[in-house]
Amino acid sequence: KYKNGNIKNLCTKCFLKEIMLSIRQDYAVLLAQAFKKKYNLEPTPENFIAKYTTSSNDLVSYETVRKWLRGINTPNFVRMCAIAIWLEMDVNKFLDEHRDFM
Repeated sequence: KYKNGNIKNLCTKCFLKEIMLSIRQDYAVLLAQAFKKKYNLEPTPENFIAKYTTSSNDLVSYETVRKWLRGINTPNFVRMCAIAIWLEMDVNKFLDEHRDFM
């Protein structure tokens, strides 16, 4: 059924999916911690949107923020940088920990 390397390719894809899931989940933890530290509020989508939209011109949906906070997805690079500045996040440690996978 699997020819020449298809099993290897399948395993590689599964491995990469697991790595990306781990990175997204680690980012979600960092994001939640930074938000809670800055505002002393629970990092819920409602709280995040309320604070983020008042401090930036960027509009994000409830579903988008929910996915960020649950580690299902991450912001694009530009938005990630804006969030890092806004929340005074130390992303250097995060990036160093994941350097081998990026």
